[in-house]
Amino acid sequence: MQRYNAGTAQWESLAAGTPTPNASTSVAGKVEIATASESKAGTDVGGTGAYLTPTPSGIAANTQSGTFVYAVDSGANDTYVVALTPALTAYTEGMKLTLKFATANTGACTVNVNSL
Repeated sequence: MQRYNAGTAQWESLAAGTPTPNASTSVAGKVEIATASESKAGTDVGGTGAYLTPTPSGIAANTQSGTFVYAVDSGANDTYVVALTPALTAYTEGMKLTLKFATANTGACTVNVNSL
C-alpha cells in the first residue's frame, strides 16, 4: 500500500495494516524486528514489507558463530571457491575471513569468494 506525502512530494510505501510508512534511509517510519533466521541470512525486508532491524542477541549470535565470515570451499584442487551469505560485494583492506579448504593444494592456487 502506498500514500502520497505532500511534504516531500513523494509516494511512500506503507506497512501492511497501518498508515505509518515503512522506514528507509531517508524516511522515519515502521521497521520490523528480524528473526534469528532472517538475521543469519542477511535479509533486508520482512513479511510486512518493512525493513528489518536486528536484535542485539541476533547480532551477538551471528558474530560469535562466524556466520558472516566463515565458508567451506566447493572448488577443485588449487581453485578454492567459497560463498558467504549474505554475499560479499567487494574486498576491503583489513577484512578477515575464515575459510575451510576441503580440497588439496598441489601448487599455486586461487581463492574465489562470491565471484569477486
